[in-house]
Amino acid sequence: MSNESDLITIPVACRLLGGDDTPINPSTLWRWIKAGRYSPPIKVGAAAVRFKRSVLLAERDRGVAA
Repeated sequence: MSNESDLITIPVACRLLGGDDTPINPSTLWRWIKAGRYSPPIKVGAAAVRFKRSVLLAERDRGVAA
């Protein structure tokens, strides 16, 4: 089961991937998802999506190692 605190918004995901001082642009995140670098988010409502923090961190670390 997913822990609700593990679900993060797009702005939080951008800060997580780019850093607090220089977060990535949401357009960059969507471009990386389209390219297959990151998994698509979970749809939680009609116009709301969330990313799983643990999955995003694992994919980021896998990309850094490659």
